[in-house]
Amino acid sequence: ASWGPVLDDLTASAPAQTLIAEISGEGLTQDVIAEEVAALNAVMRLPEKVTVAVEPCDEANGFYDPALRKITICTEFEQHLRDLAR
Repeated sequence: ASWGPVLDDLTASAPAQTLIAEISGEGLTQDVIAEEVAALNAVMRLPEKVTVAVEPCDEANGFYDPALRKITICTEFEQHLRDLAR
Protein backbone atom coordinates (compact mmCIF):
# COMPACT_ATOMS: atom_id res chain seq x y z
CA ALA A 1 0.00 0.00 0.00
CA SER A 2 2.84 2.41 0.70
CA TRP A 3 4.21 2.00 -2.84
CA GLY A 4 0.78 2.46 -4.45
CA PRO A 5 0.86 6.27 -4.79
CA VAL A 6 4.46 6.22 -6.06
CA LEU A 7 3.71 3.59 -8.68
CA ASP A 8 0.47 5.35 -9.64
CA ASP A 9 2.45 8.54 -10.37
CA LEU A 10 5.02 6.64 -12.44
CA THR A 11 2.41 4.85 -14.51
CA ALA A 12 0.00 7.77 -14.97
CA SER A 13 2.24 9.53 -17.47
CA ALA A 14 3.45 6.47 -19.39
CA PRO A 15 4.67 5.55 -21.93
CA ALA A 16 8.04 7.26 -21.92
CA GLN A 17 11.67 6.72 -22.77
CA THR A 18 13.15 7.45 -19.36
CA LEU A 19 15.09 4.19 -19.13
CA ILE A 20 17.85 4.26 -21.72
CA ALA A 21 19.35 0.92 -22.78
CA GLU A 22 23.10 1.11 -23.32
CA ILE A 23 23.89 -2.44 -24.28
CA SER A 24 27.07 -3.70 -25.88
CA GLY A 25 27.60 -7.13 -27.34
CA GLU A 26 25.13 -9.93 -27.85
CA GLY A 27 23.77 -12.59 -25.57
CA LEU A 28 20.91 -13.64 -23.36
CA THR A 29 21.59 -10.98 -20.74
CA GLN A 30 21.65 -8.22 -23.33
CA ASP A 31 18.42 -9.49 -24.92
CA VAL A 32 16.59 -9.79 -21.59
CA ILE A 33 17.67 -6.37 -20.36
CA ALA A 34 16.72 -4.71 -23.66
CA GLU A 35 13.27 -6.32 -23.49
CA GLU A 36 12.79 -5.32 -19.85
CA VAL A 37 13.80 -1.71 -20.53
CA ALA A 38 11.27 -1.55 -23.38
CA ALA A 39 8.55 -3.14 -21.23
CA LEU A 40 9.16 -0.75 -18.33
CA ASN A 41 9.22 2.28 -20.65
CA ALA A 42 5.81 1.16 -21.94
CA VAL A 43 4.21 1.27 -18.50
CA MET A 44 6.05 3.96 -16.55
CA ARG A 45 7.79 7.30 -16.73
CA LEU A 46 10.59 7.96 -14.27
CA PRO A 47 11.12 11.51 -13.00
CA GLU A 48 14.59 11.57 -14.58
CA LYS A 49 16.33 9.48 -17.23
CA VAL A 50 18.28 6.44 -16.03
CA THR A 51 20.74 4.54 -18.18
CA VAL A 52 20.72 0.75 -17.99
CA ALA A 53 23.99 -0.73 -19.24
CA VAL A 54 25.15 -4.31 -19.76
CA GLU A 55 28.92 -4.45 -19.74
CA PRO A 56 31.88 -6.45 -18.44
CA CYS A 57 32.85 -5.62 -14.84
CA ASP A 58 35.27 -8.45 -13.95
CA GLU A 59 32.75 -9.74 -11.41
CA ALA A 60 29.25 -11.20 -11.29
CA ASN A 61 27.31 -8.25 -9.97
CA GLY A 62 25.21 -5.22 -10.74
CA PHE A 63 25.57 -1.61 -9.63
CA TYR A 64 23.69 1.66 -9.42
CA ASP A 65 25.62 4.92 -9.63
CA PRO A 66 23.37 7.74 -8.40
CA ALA A 67 25.75 10.45 -9.64
CA LEU A 68 25.49 9.12 -13.20
CA ARG A 69 21.93 7.79 -12.82
CA LYS A 70 23.21 4.52 -14.27
CA ILE A 71 22.39 0.88 -13.57
CA THR A 72 25.15 -1.49 -14.68
CA ILE A 73 24.43 -5.18 -15.11
CA CYS A 74 27.69 -7.10 -15.37
CA THR A 75 27.92 -9.57 -18.24
CA GLU A 76 29.58 -12.02 -15.84
CA PHE A 77 26.34 -12.24 -13.83
CA GLU A 78 24.69 -14.48 -16.44
CA GLN A 79 27.23 -17.27 -15.97
CA HIS A 80 26.97 -16.88 -12.20
CA LEU A 81 23.19 -17.41 -12.38
CA ARG A 82 23.66 -20.41 -14.67
CA ASP A 83 26.12 -21.92 -12.19
CA LEU A 84 23.65 -21.39 -9.33
CA ALA A 85 20.88 -23.08 -11.31
CA ARG A 86 22.90 -26.28 -11.66
